[in-house]
This record gives sequence, C-alpha cells and structure tokens, in this order.
Amino acid sequence: MGLKSDLTGVGISSTQGSIRGYFPPDVVFIVHGRPIEAHRVILSARSPFFKKKFATDWKDRREVRLPREKLSYPALYSLIHFFYSDRLEVAVDDMEDLVRICRVCNCDSLQKIIEKEVVHQKYAEYKALKDVDNSQKRYILQGLSLPVEDRLPAALSRILQTALSNSTLGNSQDYAVDKLIPQIGAMEVGRSVDDLADVCVRVDGKNFRCHQVVLASRYTDGLQDINPDQAEEMFDVASRYLLFPLKRAVADVLLPHLEMVSPEELCHWLILADLYGVFKIREYCLDTIACNFETFADTKEFRAMLLTLPPPSGDSSLRTTLPSMPGSDLKSDQGNLLDDLREKWLEIEAAELDQRDESALQFDKRLEMLMLVAEQEKSDNSDADADADGVDDLKTLPFSPDSTLILGDAERTVISKLESNV
Repeated sequence: MGLKSDLTGVGISSTQGSIRGYFPPDVVFIVHGRPIEAHRVILSARSPFFKKKFATDWKDRREVRLPREKLSYPALYSLIHFFYSDRLEVAVDDMEDLVRICRVCNCDSLQKIIEKEVVHQKYAEYKALKDVDNSQKRYILQGLSLPVEDRLPAALSRILQTALSNSTLGNSQDYAVDKLIPQIGAMEVGRSVDDLADVCVRVDGKNFRCHQVVLASRYTDGLQDINPDQAEEMFDVASRYLLFPLKRAVADVLLPHLEMVSPEELCHWLILADLYGVFKIREYCLDTIACNFETFADTKEFRAMLLTLPPPSGDSSLRTTLPSMPGSDLKSDQGNLLDDLREKWLEIEAAELDQRDESALQFDKRLEMLMLVAEQEKSDNSDADADADGVDDLKTLPFSPDSTLILGDAERTVISKLESNV
C-alpha cells in the first residue's frame, strides 16, 4: 500500500520557476521578498499548524507574508517540498532552521529525526570533505523513515475520507455549487463546507467533492482489494483518463484472482488486457494458455476467441524465431496476440533452434484447424445443416497423417461429423 509517486508535478514552485501556466496554486507565501506557491489542501493535510491557520487567520488570504527575520526561506521551501514529495533535501547549514520550523508546524516525527541528525552533524568527522563548507553538504531523508500516519499516502487518504464524508446524493448540496464547467463535466464549489474542495464531480446523481491538485496529479494509492467485476470498468477509466498507476494497481490486485479462474474467463481477461494495454495481465494469460495449450484447445470459448483475433503472421521474417535470452527485459510493445502466443508456446516446448520454424508452422496449422472447428461450431449454432465445404478445407490443410501435430477431441469430432455428411 502507498502512493505510487509524488505530487511534485503539480506541486510547489518559487522564483526558480512558476507553475501558474500548468496548475495554479491557491496560496503564496512571501519570505524575505521571495515567493513560495502551494496548495492549501496539501499543507493542511500534512501540518496541524497550516490546517488551523487556513481555517482561521489565513482563511481568505491568497498571499501570506512571513516577515520574521529568523525564518529561513530555504528551510521552509524544503519542508513544503517534502509535504508534496515525501522526500526531504536540505543543506546542512539550514537544518537547525528546519528544526525550528518543524516545531512551529507541529511536524513532530520529522522534527525528532532532524534533531538527531543535527547532533550527529556537529560531532561527525568529514575527512573526505574537509574543504567543503556545510552549505554544499546536503541531507536527504525519504518519507519511509517516518511513521505510516505521517507519510504522504496517509495524508492523501485523510483528504479522501474528508471529501467523501462531505459528498452527497441528489441536489442537497447544490448551495455549495457555484457554476457548471461543461468542458470537463465538473462544478466549481464554494467554501461553505470546510474540506478545501475546489471542484465537484457529479456521477449518477452523486456529487463528489474533490481537489483539482490531487486530480491533476493523476496518481493513486495502492489497492488492497477489488471486485473482479469492477476491474474492466476501472481499466476503461484508467485508459480514458491516462491513469497509468491506477491501471498497474488494478492489475497487481487482479493477478491472484486469475490463478483461480476457468479457461473461459482467462480468455476474456486476455482480450481485455490486450484491448486496454495491461501488459502484466496480458503476459500472464499468454503464459498460462501456452503452458496448458491442449486444455484450452478443447475449450469452446478459446476456439471462438481465435475467430476474433488477427491471424498469426505467415511471414517467418516477421516472427521472433529465437528464444528470449535469460534475464532479458520483457517487450513493452504489444504485438499480434497469436504471434506472441506462438512464441510463448515455442519457448515452453523448448524447440531446437534449427526446428523452431518448423514447429512454428505446425503451431500455425493447429490454430488454423481450431479456427475451422470454431467456424463449424458457429455454423451449427445458427444452422442445423453441416457445411460440406468444410471437409474440402480440412483436406487441403498442409499437414501429413504422420505429422507430429496433435488433434484435440473437438477437432476429431468435427472432422468425423463433416466426413459423414459428404
């Protein structure tokens, strides 16, 4: 469980580069004449001090000037950057200032860690860096060093729970909706509910109070569990809105479920994985089918699926006839499903290099036979009369009686049926 990435893509900025052109902040801190732009909801979720201030003294202020002479701009910037990214990077010279800021902001766990490091820095011997001043030394801390409740995923979870508790069915909160934005199908909301939501998304009559900065980050918490019946819809949403981490999270949770599904269901998931580009699910399905090919060949749903797929490549120059090198990276680009299934089957059968092309041709013939069987089964469902032309098609297939190609029960049954009708 945990955030797949951080919010720095839509996060803070300073004079080093503004984010106004990408995603605007809703508060700006001025420290010694230098601005730090941020978002109230992120700061409130990570610091009780900011949460209280934004609800009282700074409630209606978009610009906050911090005139204290002892307040360090680099230290405050490092802390706010940590709020967004769960990664702290600060100059050693600014660490004591950061301790004081953490104390004010009630960031207790972070404060204790930095205090210990300050003591260590005072007494440590930097033999390799004797000529380097402390302003050039950097201290880096990952959020994983903090208790779970003080990390970014927990903060975002609190934002979610607060927003969901204020979401409602029907039009009972229409007083909080200012105007409809047709371009994105969302509504800007007022501040009458104290959750800092700035957009309302209406789905099936329910208003979901959301935060643009979180939605724009397009990241997701790790999923604990998922109803397989909802996975297809989530893949569709993830593809539609480019939520790639959501797609990966759904795939990770779905994989253990696929170990217990029937061959018919696995064919369904293979088609969906190929459609939505879920590479991990696609590879798992292909591996399972290749390892249990005879079982799937006797499955009506698998044979029917073959009719919906592009045929395998007949040109050997377009096939990968060499086995994958051990430890080689998986291909990230998706190709023809049946071509990829053939390669999986060849690797599992461990065909010799000089026989791989011949084995590949035999596999293609087997697929061709299965497709003919599927066509016959499809015809039987719509018309009781057998198609006598099917026998001629079968007789012209380029394999000999002593071929190593093995026919399944369904194939032998259909051949016998066709021959009896000649």
